[in-house]
This record gives sequence, C-alpha cells and structure tokens, in this order.
Amino acid sequence: MQRLQARAPGFAKRWPQSGKAAPGRHETQPPHPFTSWRTKHRARADAERRLAQPRPRRLRPQTNPVGRRLFNMLGMVAEIEADLIRMRTRGHGHRQERADRSRPPSSARKRRRSQSLHAWKTARVEHRVACITGVGRRNWIGRAIALRLASEGWDIAFNYWRRYDVRERLGDGTDPDEIADELRATGRRVLEVEADLSDPDAPGQFVERAHAELGAISTLVLAHAESHDSGILDTSLESFDRHFAVNTRAAWLLIAAFARQVPADGGSIVALTSDHVVDNLPYGASKGALDRIVIAAARELGPLGIRANALNPGPIDTGWMSDEVRAALLARQPTGRLGTPKDTADAVSFLVSPHGKWISGQLLKSDGGFSV
Repeated sequence: MQRLQARAPGFAKRWPQSGKAAPGRHETQPPHPFTSWRTKHRARADAERRLAQPRPRRLRPQTNPVGRRLFNMLGMVAEIEADLIRMRTRGHGHRQERADRSRPPSSARKRRRSQSLHAWKTARVEHRVACITGVGRRNWIGRAIALRLASEGWDIAFNYWRRYDVRERLGDGTDPDEIADELRATGRRVLEVEADLSDPDAPGQFVERAHAELGAISTLVLAHAESHDSGILDTSLESFDRHFAVNTRAAWLLIAAFARQVPADGGSIVALTSDHVVDNLPYGASKGALDRIVIAAARELGPLGIRANALNPGPIDTGWMSDEVRAALLARQPTGRLGTPKDTADAVSFLVSPHGKWISGQLLKSDGGFSV
C-alpha cells in the first residue's frame, strides 16, 4: 500500500486503511467486514495496471500530425457548410427575383447552358478514337457515322478504296478528301487511309497505323461492303470470292487487330449487315457470315471489355436506287419514308456510347419497321 501511495497520492483517499476520513474530505465508511482479501488484491492489481499504462497522446494540431489533419478537415467541413448556406441563400434570392420579374431566362443564359452541356458531353469521350471503314462517298452511311462521332468528340480514322467507286460507277473518287476536310472542321484529329480490304494485309495495317498516329482505338465500325448484284445462276467464282474476301475475311481480320490493341476499359464493335440475298447472292451470303463472326466476337472478346453487335439498317437510299425500286420499297415502309444515313448514324452513336454498354451479341434491325 505504501508503494501504491508513492506512485498515486490519491490512492489512499480512495482506499483508506482505517475508518477515518481523508484530510479535506467528508468522512468515509470503513471497509465492509465481509470484504475478502481476494477482492482487495484484485483492486490493488487493477490500480497498478492502470498506473503502468502510458497516458494517451493528445491530438494537438501544433505537434501531432494526426491532430493537424483532423483540425484541417474540420476547417474544410466548416468552409463547405458556409458555402452551401451562401449558395442556398443566393439561389433563393435568384428564384425570388425571377418570380418578381415574371419572365423566362434570357437567350444568353440558355446559350451558356447549352454550351456548358455540350462541353460536358464531349469531355466524357475526350481522346477517344474510332476506326470506320467504308467512308468513300458523301452520300454513304460511313460518312454520316464519321461526322456524327466526330461531332461527339471522337477522333476518326477512316478507310476507303477509290478503285471500287470507279469500277462500280459510284463516283470519281474525290469524295474522301472532302469528307476529311469536313471532319477536321469539327476540331478532331482525322486519319484517312486508302486500302483495298481484299488484301489480307490491309486490315491489320489500317488498325496499326490508326493506333500509331491517333492512339488506342475504342470503337470499330465496319461500314464497308463489296456489292455487285448477281443471283445463284449468274454469280462468277471470282465475284463470290471477292465478296467474301472483303465482307467476311476483312471483317474478321479487322476485329482481331482491334481486339489486340483495345484499351483497358474495353471498346465496342458495330458491323453493318444485310439480309438481302435474293438476286444478290454473294453480298447477302457474305453478310450472313459476318453476322456469325460478330456474335462470336461478343462471346470470345467479352472478357476484354469488348461488346459487339451487328446492325441491319434496312434499305437506305445512298444513290443506288432507281425510281422504280424507290417506289416499291416505299410502299412496304410503314413509316411512310425510307431510311437515311443519319438514321443509321444515330443508332451507331447510341451503341458505341456508355448508354449502350449493356447491349452486346445482338443482331439488331434499325429499319423503321420495314422488316415487320
């Protein structure tokens, strides 16, 4: 007990040895006669244990780093609360003034809001790169897709083949340069690559060059096509092989090259397809094979974060329709009009956006009800 008193002077006041009152305190009761020596021993041991424990450090902001951080955090919370109160009060004042004036927001305010929303939308896809094939003519679907994605902040690498346009009498081959100028006018980076996709080396080289000059590619849009009308009896072997080389084999090689360089957050593949096989055998058959490849890619490349879909836009008037064909197709169209390249570009824009991230492995129809 004397040793305990030396270490803790107040211990004798809490545990008096006699029934006398401690100096300066009211008279205390003597220990209970039936208190065992074991209880007293445990009490002394507990007191010694408490005295032997080190005293906790105080969280002083000047000397303790933890206390300094806590002090700074409390100050930041107080500042945030004050800002919220000011914003709430100021917003109420604006609403009250607007109600007093009884007029809608000015056109300048609306314009600023629209500009801010556009900047926010384009910032979400900043430095995203899209590879698009089949962007060779101004009235084709590929051009509409490229312009739509460029307006949303995507850098564009597109492919074309002038000799195909001249061979099929679709143009003089000057449209790709004009399309590239249109895309650059949006402020995005643009890469134009002329390549014959029937060459087995061309698809991989196109993707490698786009990756080297623009960066990792997040979207691949397959809008190219070899199309020459012929039926079962009049299709040549050379035409059949060329259709499958461009529409099927090149698509497989493009998808494989895209998957080998896809960024860590994944990407998307959209392939334009068709079910027009009657009197267009090599085109329709090669597009049917393309559908199977794209759906298989959704399963095989899904672990890489890649989603893949085939999109059938239906009959789109891109300059190939005669007046008789246009009238016959329009009679079957329940919407009262034929599809446009912009309609397909809108669907592709949705599929490659974050809003379409849960759609994969599908053969979709965007034909305005033509196939119903």
